[in-house]
Amino acid sequence: MKYYNKFWVIFILNIICVLVVQLTRTDTKSSYAVTAMSKVVKEEGVNAIESSGLVPTNNKTLIIYNDQSTPLVSQASQLKDRLANMKIESQLVKDIDLYQVSIEQYKAIIIMSDDWENTLGNQLYELIRYASNGGNLLFGVVPNSTEGFYKGIYRSLGIMTYGSYETIEGFQFEKELMTGSKGMSFIDQEDYDNICLNVAVDDQCQVYMSSAGTNANIPLLWSRACGDGNIVVFNSTGLGGRYFAGIFAGAMTVLEDDLLYPIINAKTIYIDDFPAPQFNIESDVIKQNYSRTVKEFYRDIWWPDMQKAASLYKYNYTGLFITSYENNVDEYHISPASNFEYYGNSLLKNGFEIGLHGYNHQPLALKGYIPEKMGYKPWKSEDDMVKAISVLNNYAKTLFPYAKLTVYVPPSNYLSPEGREAVVKAVPDLSVISGVYEADESEYVQDFTIEEDGIAEFPRLTSGMWNDVTTRLQYMCGITMYGVFSHFIHPDDILDEERGKDADWDTLYTNYTELLKGVNNAAPLRSLKASEAGEALKVYHYLKVELEYGDSYVKGACDNFYGEAYFYLRTSKTPLAVDDSCVIEKADKKNGEFFYVVTVKKPEFEIKLEDK
Repeated sequence: MKYYNKFWVIFILNIICVLVVQLTRTDTKSSYAVTAMSKVVKEEGVNAIESSGLVPTNNKTLIIYNDQSTPLVSQASQLKDRLANMKIESQLVKDIDLYQVSIEQYKAIIIMSDDWENTLGNQLYELIRYASNGGNLLFGVVPNSTEGFYKGIYRSLGIMTYGSYETIEGFQFEKELMTGSKGMSFIDQEDYDNICLNVAVDDQCQVYMSSAGTNANIPLLWSRACGDGNIVVFNSTGLGGRYFAGIFAGAMTVLEDDLLYPIINAKTIYIDDFPAPQFNIESDVIKQNYSRTVKEFYRDIWWPDMQKAASLYKYNYTGLFITSYENNVDEYHISPASNFEYYGNSLLKNGFEIGLHGYNHQPLALKGYIPEKMGYKPWKSEDDMVKAISVLNNYAKTLFPYAKLTVYVPPSNYLSPEGREAVVKAVPDLSVISGVYEADESEYVQDFTIEEDGIAEFPRLTSGMWNDVTTRLQYMCGITMYGVFSHFIHPDDILDEERGKDADWDTLYTNYTELLKGVNNAAPLRSLKASEAGEALKVYHYLKVELEYGDSYVKGACDNFYGEAYFYLRTSKTPLAVDDSCVIEKADKKNGEFFYVVTVKKPEFEIKLEDK
């Protein structure tokens, strides 16, 4: 009998060995399927607003802007978009037309006009009266003069003394204006060149931001009670930039005693050119430091470390497949490489996913769209682009037949209208296009939205391996405004002079993991692949919510409710879930003061607010 037992042991061990070999072979087709989206979209949409019996609290906001200032026109438009992201209704009005508006109908007013002396004039006194009667007033830009009307109201803003205008190199957060921001500072002597007024504020002011660098400790953003209402002052010139969206969201939460607004709730990481043929190059740096070829370095060190980081800090990757670096835009012949399947299978085996980057690295655009200095070769027609992406998509399907390819990221962040149409035609399962949130020139810049064709536009907010102050500011703005960390990694950072800064892999990896930990500390976001993040964006995009605020509660009702919805609640009180309709947790559990993540589990919910 014992011989039969030995036989079965040997037989089972052989079966295990065969399975291990099959799973690790680079010449076998992938059988790893992309996991379902059940954790993002759980059920059919439910509508509850009409039957809820809520008495919705007015959230209408007025934005007053100077139409003679191009930057302020742009900033006002951006703030209107940001309020729409927060599901807050808003209206724009020129400062010269303010006298025609009944300001009492608005819950909040934002002033994006710097011309207090010549345009706003006596309307400034009306605005102060509006605040003292219970309104919420945000001064979003420093005035261009301290004469006349400024002298008439500066004490109402909490300013005791004021002096000259100063150039500032950065700022620091005294309190939690954005989730995870308390104690953080940002200084950039070269690129940050904002102006503020040198002021001192009274003890009734709560200062959230102050200047850093040469002219340090000047209050930049503060709040102050004004009669029955509130005033918030932003004493600088930069509130409207796209990467200041989180600071603006923070300013809005400070403006009102309690504020609940929806978020996407997703953290996701893209890996550029992965899989790709790039690992067949040579590098003296890699050979000297790691006694390996470039191909061996990525296989033995880089990719195991990247997997370890994802596992330790709970992140998902979307690898972006590219098959060639040739500039051929006429013929599309793929030369198979063993690392395509090796890394593609490894992505899928880890529960990650594969997205599409390009047949080659020539952005999808016709002649004249991309600046010539970029050195790219234009495509001759949209049909040629369709053919190239179809070749890529079909080849990927032969390698990974059980993987659904739904994500596209344009090479070098360029994508023309014709190129976008080509991708939609060539990739039937396409659901997400990921460009960038902010860029120069004609790069493919997006907001978080769903286009008319149903494609999720899900931009990348940050990139690289460095945990520097600029990256931290950018990701905190994204986390606070949208509840999103959307990051982009280049495998060849260590080989790139500009991105790698001549650092070794240990240094880059340490910075990378510190970056991931910092995001986790700022908010408990869901770890999603890019395709799932696109689904989460759809849930957020189509959600309609009405809210009723009381002194000791917030009640909500949702339409287009798909099983779960996510919100930030900013309050100085202690929020408690009344029942199982929602779950509440502090965003920054270590240093957080005011921000909470609310997971809404039923289309009607209620939060109790207790004084601390």
